[in-house]
Amino acid sequence: MREKYVKQIVKALRCSKAKREDIKKQLTADIVTAQEQGESEEEIMARMGTAKEIASEFNASFPEEEARKYKKEKTLKIIAIIVAVVVLLGIGLYWIVPKYTSIEGSTVFREEQLIVQTQEVIDLLNAEEYEALQAMATEQLKPMLTAEYLEPVKEQYFGNDWGAFKNLGNPYIMQIKQMNVTNAVVQVNASYENISVTYTLLFDEEGKLTGMYMK
Repeated sequence: MREKYVKQIVKALRCSKAKREDIKKQLTADIVTAQEQGESEEEIMARMGTAKEIASEFNASFPEEEARKYKKEKTLKIIAIIVAVVVLLGIGLYWIVPKYTSIEGSTVFREEQLIVQTQEVIDLLNAEEYEALQAMATEQLKPMLTAEYLEPVKEQYFGNDWGAFKNLGNPYIMQIKQMNVTNAVVQVNASYENISVTYTLLFDEEGKLTGMYMK
C-alpha cells in the first residue's frame, strides 16, 4: 500500500526526474519512520492526505526552473516515443503484410493459450507491472515496455482518467508468416469506465510478445 501511495504522488509531480526521485525517497523515509513510531499505514495516509492533495502542494511549491525541466523532459520523452512507435509500426508492417492464415488450423499456436497470454498482458498493463510485462517480451521489445515510454503515450493519446477496467471483448486472432518466420496477431477491445482501447499484440513461436499497439 505504501509503495502504491508514494507512486501515485510521484506520478503526478510536475518537476524533473531527479527531483521526483528525491521526493520519492523522502516520502518513503517519512512513512517508514512514522511506522517505526507506531502509526499504521492507514493512519499515516489519513494524516498526510490523498496522493492528489500532496502532489498539488508539491507542484505549487516548485520554482519555475523545475517546471521548465519537467516540460523539457516530457517533450524529449514524447519525441523518443514517437520514434519508437514509428520503428515498431515499421517492424509490424514488415511481418503483417505477407501471408495470413486462420489460427484454427495452426500447428504452431494454440488459440486458448494466446487468449490467456493476451489477458495476462493487459492485466499487467492495467496494474502498471512493467517488469513482469518485460519478462513476457523479446529483448528487442523490452526497452519499450517501461513506465518512461508507456505512461506518456497513454496520457498523450488517451488521457489520464481511464477509469476502472471492465472487460475484454472477443479477440480476433490470425497467424502471419514471412521468410519462414511465424507470428500470431491478437486484436481485442478492452473496455474501461471512461474509454475503450483496442490492443493489437504480436507473439512469436516461443510465446514471447514481439509487438504491442494501442488505438
